[in-house]
Amino acid sequence: MCLGILYSSKLGRLTIHCSGGSLHSRSLRSQPLSLNVSRKENMKDIFGQIIRNEAPAYKVWDENNIIAILDRNPINEGHLLVIPYEDVDDIMLLSESRYHDLWRTVRVLSQILKKAFNAPRIGIAVEGFGVPHVHIHLVPVFSGNELNPERAKSMPENRLEAVRKRILDAIRNG
Repeated sequence: MCLGILYSSKLGRLTIHCSGGSLHSRSLRSQPLSLNVSRKENMKDIFGQIIRNEAPAYKVWDENNIIAILDRNPINEGHLLVIPYEDVDDIMLLSESRYHDLWRTVRVLSQILKKAFNAPRIGIAVEGFGVPHVHIHLVPVFSGNELNPERAKSMPENRLEAVRKRILDAIRNG
């Protein structure tokens, strides 16, 4: 089962993350990879699958129709994606109440991340080009210019689980 697809236009490479930790990567410059579903359709569905518990994710929050999961390719440890259940691709299309609920959750989780990672700031990004479903990136940052998506790197499953436990502990301990 595939857990996610990452396309790097800079590298011209498509990487498919599958269960069991296997990675399939192919350069798109030399030979295109054929998929049955377009990348946009597959990526749109991945958050829906995670919300419906049909796809694995490192969840740390599921409350008030909003989930937060670890980014499998974090900029820094603790990089979260905060995702409303509402399936829209532009944050400005959320209902007013869901928009405010989402930002309240971002505020709560930002404080938790600051504590868990002793971070002076939490970087926040809303762009939505990678997955056409509203989501907000929360990234513990320690200096300027860290909130750069080109700094994202794959993290091993055991490390993701350790980071998830660290965040859950911070949630439990208030």
